[in-house]
Amino acid sequence: MQGYSSQKLAPVVVLLIGSLLCTGTAIIALCKLPSWASLSWKTVITLSIFYFLAAIFVQALAVRCIHKVFQDHIEVPAIDLICDTWMMAAWFPLLIILLREHSIWSTFIPPIMTAHVAMFLKNFNSSEEEQLLYPITDGQASNSFRMTQSTAHPGTTISTITSSIAFQSGLAAILLGCYMTAALLFSVGITLPLWIYQETLKPDKSCIKPRPALIAPIIYSLILIVFTGIALAPFLKDTSSLGGRDSMRGQHAANTPNRRSQGKAIGDYYSSVILFLPPTPYKKLVPPTPAIRVPASSSRAQPVVIPFDGAYWYFREPDQHPRLDAPIIHGDPTKVNIRSTDYHPLLMEAVQFLGATVKLTCCSAIQIVLRNADDRPGPIFIEMLLKSHNASGASTESLGSRVIPSSQKQHISLNRTSIDETLEFQLPSNNAGMQFDEIIVKINPAKDRDLASAHIAIQSFALVPQ
Repeated sequence: MQGYSSQKLAPVVVLLIGSLLCTGTAIIALCKLPSWASLSWKTVITLSIFYFLAAIFVQALAVRCIHKVFQDHIEVPAIDLICDTWMMAAWFPLLIILLREHSIWSTFIPPIMTAHVAMFLKNFNSSEEEQLLYPITDGQASNSFRMTQSTAHPGTTISTITSSIAFQSGLAAILLGCYMTAALLFSVGITLPLWIYQETLKPDKSCIKPRPALIAPIIYSLILIVFTGIALAPFLKDTSSLGGRDSMRGQHAANTPNRRSQGKAIGDYYSSVILFLPPTPYKKLVPPTPAIRVPASSSRAQPVVIPFDGAYWYFREPDQHPRLDAPIIHGDPTKVNIRSTDYHPLLMEAVQFLGATVKLTCCSAIQIVLRNADDRPGPIFIEMLLKSHNASGASTESLGSRVIPSSQKQHISLNRTSIDETLEFQLPSNNAGMQFDEIIVKINPAKDRDLASAHIAIQSFALVPQ
């Protein structure tokens, strides 16, 4: 872009911010993530090109409209502004898709966009200052490059320190999973040097041979389209066979009912995950006997403790359970980190098959002993459901939801040790004839952190007798 020495910066800033806001809003409304395993390669390429062209079209339209409103204050032709701002807007589809996938790569898009903004705005005051401070002499006109005197800027040291702190803080934010915070810090770290530092070597354009004007935009556009296609790749349909996959899962797969056949996501992305604890010796469940009238001096029956040896299910809405492509892993739920790849909340359930039918009349309440190793702020709710399987189907009874007390603290240290807690769920009083053979525990974190799994482990259940 050529320099416009008499152009004031404020109207251009208003135009730039307004056009980018319009483009960003339009792309947010337009870029909806597809259903899992629903795209073909042809659809991925088509969507990538469509999103890219839509962003450029909306940006050009917004620039043209705002330029018309402020035409008395902006001397730069609208076509020049469109040619200089489309690269900023073209990143919006990729950014929105990565944000909705909750991808770590979304951290690096805003710094690129802000770098474009900084270099664009700097063009409006650089030309006039250079002509006033460092006029080109006849002897310098024959040189391909001219040297400019570099004066010490009072904010140079502060800018260097601030940029360094911003970059290091951004890396720390990535490790903590705060991707948007990291993106903001990286943007600050890269914008300050571009805005404050003055170049000491500037090319003399009269001695540089012009290059084809379309090569760079075409290469830039292809790169963005390819990146957008890569971001949509996890939603590709499965083209491989699933035969023999479940046969490798052993008894755990056989004990996971109601699983549908669905496509497998490529790479390290899965529609769901099933986690098991290391195998433990099986203990036969003996339910407590129903209460009978006994003398007051008789000792009360002790609760029956059921150690948890079931599975943890991780899946996303609108699914009700893991899909067939879910990998089975072994580990500690307080240490694994599982995230949703889009804006759909990650659902976490602990499923305990009892191996025997238990009548509700034998108990007055069921207690859950759990371990809270989560060091992120925000309440975590526990909901218990009792499920019964019979010839006519399955029925489920919810015992309500309880909040984990230790998750309600306002300030939680990053090195907080695990906390063991006990929650009690009362059984309904009118439970005659009701029974269950499976316990489901839904672990629901707060809305602002429901894209990642909670570090909660179920230790055991206790059937409290009447």
